[in-house]
Amino acid sequence: AISGLTAEKAVLEASPVSLRPILMTSIATVAGAVPAAFGYGPGAEPRAPMARAIIGGIVVSTMVALVLVPVFYVMVERALAMARRALAESDSAPGG
Repeated sequence: AISGLTAEKAVLEASPVSLRPILMTSIATVAGAVPAAFGYGPGAEPRAPMARAIIGGIVVSTMVALVLVPVFYVMVERALAMARRALAESDSAPGG
C-alpha cells in the first residue's frame, strides 16, 4: 500500500467512494437496455436476446467490480507480504 494503509483498510476506505459511480453507471446501462429486452415494437424481436445478454453482463460485471476486485486485491497483497517475509527470513538465516 503506497499511502501506508494496509490492504484491508485501503479497500474499506475506497469501497464507499467507488460504490456510487459504479452503481449509477450500471443502473443507467441496465435501464437503457430494459425496453429492448422486452422486445416491443417492429423489429424488436431480434434485439431482445442481445439486450438480455447486455443486462446479464452488466449485472455480473458490477458484482465483479464491487466484490471480486477488492477481495482479489486483499488476497494478492497478503500473498506478497508473505513472500516478502519469507524472502527476508531466508536472507537473514545463518549461512544463507
